[in-house]
Amino acid sequence: MSNSEFTPKVGLDAVGLTNLGGVMWNATPATLYEEFVMNGEGLIAADGPMCAETGKYTGRSPEDKFVVE
Repeated sequence: MSNSEFTPKVGLDAVGLTNLGGVMWNATPATLYEEFVMNGEGLIAADGPMCAETGKYTGRSPEDKFVVE
């Protein structure tokens, strides 16, 4: 899938992103909402914000300790 309103001069493979199933360039807010809901990525809350479930792993690891020398 792609949005024909914008044609990039450089592909995403130039920054190391390869084997992508589909890419949207400059998608409208309406298109982003449709994709968000159709892909089951979350819900639309009252007054319109997108609410996504982050799952079990939120990226916070308070027990991890790192020592930099």
